[in-house]
Amino acid sequence: MTEKVFQIVPRAQNYAWGKIGFQSKVAELITNAYSDITIDSEKNYAELWMGTHPNAPSIIMSTGENLKDIVSANPDLLSSSIAAKYNGDLPFLFKVLSIQKALSIQAHPDKKLAEQLYKKYPNIYKDDNHKPEMAIALTPFEGLCGFRLLQDIKKNLKEYPEIINVIGKDAVNEFYKTIGDGSINPNPAKGTLNEVIRRIEAQYPGDIGVFSIILLNYVSLKPGEGLYLAADEPHAYISGDCIECMAASDNVVRAGLTPKSKDVDTLVNMLTYTCRPANSQIVTGIPYLNSSSTILYNPPIEEFSILCTILSPTTKNIESFKGIRGPSIIIVTEGNGNIIYNGKCFSACKGSVYFIGANIPVTLESPYEKTTFYRAYTELMKSKL
Repeated sequence: MTEKVFQIVPRAQNYAWGKIGFQSKVAELITNAYSDITIDSEKNYAELWMGTHPNAPSIIMSTGENLKDIVSANPDLLSSSIAAKYNGDLPFLFKVLSIQKALSIQAHPDKKLAEQLYKKYPNIYKDDNHKPEMAIALTPFEGLCGFRLLQDIKKNLKEYPEIINVIGKDAVNEFYKTIGDGSINPNPAKGTLNEVIRRIEAQYPGDIGVFSIILLNYVSLKPGEGLYLAADEPHAYISGDCIECMAASDNVVRAGLTPKSKDVDTLVNMLTYTCRPANSQIVTGIPYLNSSSTILYNPPIEEFSILCTILSPTTKNIESFKGIRGPSIIIVTEGNGNIIYNGKCFSACKGSVYFIGANIPVTLESPYEKTTFYRAYTELMKSKL
């Protein structure tokens, strides 16, 4: 294949926690750009997958070929170094999520554990890769991530004494003894916490995972704010729409808030148990190459980074990029723009998804209305500023 920039068709996933029909951002995006895809108004549309993962690989729109086959046969699309390191495959999986109901209390294994789980339980754990991930809010977004500070957990145990019967008094007393008598301040967010507990308990009545809300940080994100979740970090998304990117894996170890299979022992043994304040979990973008229109979300891993470019005919309506030293996938989440490469102009309406090969310079354009592009990419040398 000689094309270096081409449109791909993403795949929708119908998980039970997704928003229903056209209430879903996933359904809204995919049908706006791909008119031959129909939506069932009674189905849940939870995730939009963009990438090569075998569970739902993207295809080339013009030919119907599998994206995995194309990048494997054309290593220059990835760059020789990335093709060699990642066995001729895309290092990341790019998604849009649309959440109506809380996802499971979960964590993703590190590389060593993923290899062990895949070897032992290949029917449950579908690949041998780790899965660090980042979520960026498209709409107001709620989630749980990482353990609260120890004094905050102590405060919640006193304010919600019913959880002591679940954990056990001896374990709670040992916890109090370990962390000492540090002062406990009033909890200004108790009203919010009560509301979240009631809402999730209504979604999963009788599920022990509801108690995790007292132990994990609750975060509320504004559009454009993100969360980075390293391997072995407990988390659960609660509501909202987001962009998500991760190392190319679909491994999940669950412990609650789900009808799916749980592996509590594995989860308990794999977690980092690092306690930190909620605001330390929130990630904001930084200007990319001094641009006023593009920001960079740059996690501490090499599999992926994310660019967000917002253009408008009333401010700045064009942004040019030198070639990135690795593959990228770009999606338009609002508006109607163009992607320009080598004299060709590719129409990029809301929901359009394109693959851009390594080292290919492109220009993004928004001649008609405000347009937002999200672009996931890989560079092995992360000197992106």
